Amino acid sequence: MITFVSALAAVGGLLFLSINQSSVSGNYNRIVNYEVSNKEYISKISENISQHQAVLFQYIANRSDTARKNELKEKAEEIHQTAISYINRFHDNVTGTEYEPYYHTIYSDLNGYFSNIDNVYYFTENGDMKTANFYLETSLAGYIDKVNAEIKKLDTIIEDDLEDSEITMEIRIDIAETSALVLILVVILLSVYTISACSRIADHMLNKDPLTLVDNYEKIRKDCSRFTAQKKLQDYTCVFSNIKDFKFYNQNYGSKTGDAILSGYASEINKFINKDERVGRNGGDNFIILIRKGREEKLISFLSDIELDIETDELKKTISVGSRCGIYKTRENDDTGTMLNACNMALSAARMSGASDFVWYEEKMLQDIAKKKEILSQCTDGLKNGEFLVYYQPKVNMETNSLCGCEALVRWLHNNELISPGTFIPVLESEGKITDLDFYVFRKVCSDIRNWREKGINPVRVSSNFSKTHLRNPDFADRIIQIINEFEINPELIEIELTESSAYDNLKSLTDFVEKMKEHSIFTSMDDFGTGYSSLSLLKDLNVDVIKIDKSFIDDIDKGDRDHEKMVENVVHMIHDLHRNVICEGVETEKQAEFLKSISCRTAQGYLYDKPLTHDEFEKRLVSPVYTKQLSQ
Repeated sequence: MITFVSALAAVGGLLFLSINQSSVSGNYNRIVNYEVSNKEYISKISENISQHQAVLFQYIANRSDTARKNELKEKAEEIHQTAISYINRFHDNVTGTEYEPYYHTIYSDLNGYFSNIDNVYYFTENGDMKTANFYLETSLAGYIDKVNAEIKKLDTIIEDDLEDSEITMEIRIDIAETSALVLILVVILLSVYTISACSRIADHMLNKDPLTLVDNYEKIRKDCSRFTAQKKLQDYTCVFSNIKDFKFYNQNYGSKTGDAILSGYASEINKFINKDERVGRNGGDNFIILIRKGREEKLISFLSDIELDIETDELKKTISVGSRCGIYKTRENDDTGTMLNACNMALSAARMSGASDFVWYEEKMLQDIAKKKEILSQCTDGLKNGEFLVYYQPKVNMETNSLCGCEALVRWLHNNELISPGTFIPVLESEGKITDLDFYVFRKVCSDIRNWREKGINPVRVSSNFSKTHLRNPDFADRIIQIINEFEINPELIEIELTESSAYDNLKSLTDFVEKMKEHSIFTSMDDFGTGYSSLSLLKDLNVDVIKIDKSFIDDIDKGDRDHEKMVENVVHMIHDLHRNVICEGVETEKQAEFLKSISCRTAQGYLYDKPLTHDEFEKRLVSPVYTKQLSQ
């Protein structure tokens, strides 16, 4: 009887505990899921608006590539729509709750921000980058600050609510445990087992990602800190992994399919890692993996192609999922922050790289950023201090062996050292400062031409290079004309040189520019002809005066490849048939020169005749324009 009563009491106690615990757990899960979803939505809103602002800064800064400009604009719109999606989800979640007033405030400021974005595009497209930056950093930043401030307040409230829920849950668990102990004193072992089970459930709820069931970000950080304290962190390689094309599946097949992919991806990684290794979700489709050193290549191979069997209402098929990863091999004395920052930097490089989806962190990443900033700062000062010098490389009429023109080239004399353009030009182009340098050189060219005329020296036509970035500025042509008039020089002594790739980015603007130059008797030329994909079709569409054949066309002339020679000959004849002048650059051997003359290409530029000359050296060449012999240098 006692046994039966004891057993009945035990069963009753277990049943009571089970029902109570189920109720507690279910209620807590609902609360947690509700609060977590709210946190995720507002976090995503803040993340998206930050991403949107970053893309706008890139849009303003990236002046040299229209295709990239359009891509950034599309990306900004995509982020905009994503932010709207999350604010709508947040609205649906909090309608009728204490959080609803926060939604209205966030929505109002968010709407104010996105409603004024067109002003940034307007200023940028009109070449007013300073105003665009100022507008973005002041007017629009005010909306962003309000949104983030409201989100921060709401996040604190949600955290407090979660903490209250957790305390309530713990209290109710304690009550349930106490009640169970009273009811089942005779079955202490069962009670201990029950308490242990509750602890495991609570631990799971606090440390696991609810969707994927792998560790959450806080748990990963805790483990990393523990490894650091135990001097074990240096035994691991950290990998930041991102699912490739996840957005495609999520947007085209719905969130259920996206969730299934996330869960399957996390599950497969969890199967791959060993017990002493870790995987955690870092929000969205991002994961952190701690792998033992020596297993990196196996992990990379595994992450390259993970097959997932997806079965939802939206999609039923086996898909191959790829990964994009930033990888950092920890070093002695590294802490968690250092490791995670390095990994994040490598992942950013992987996202930007078109060559590899798996990028290892290198110290060079930090050094490159610092070096770029240093060069940009020094270039800005150099322009103010007149450190940039203009060299002139002669163009030669090979029939008469006489000077017939030249190209203005820039050199940087910094701290008594002549710095190659390959060092500073890419930095200036990437930061949108190349336009300042181009006009610096052009003003120097016009000044030199006027000075030569005043000395009684007959100048030749000078070609001055301009980046395709200028084509975005509607005042580009007018500014050139204004400078020519300012120095009172003959416009026929000026040739504006643009690269062939300018046409691919902005053919309409380039065509209009060329026509306006013709109206003012200013010559134009296309540089690097033959290096693009649509060179031949450009000849009929673009009414430039001069076509410069790229050096790569004649590099193999000395090898006696008759087919190649015939191709070059046909290109030259075609240019002539379209009534364009032709010049070949990079002529370095007499055989190349003789071949060009034989196919009626009479003008050349290259080291066979002259390297780029300083102002004074070129002035001497102007005084003695006939080459008594070709100079191989």
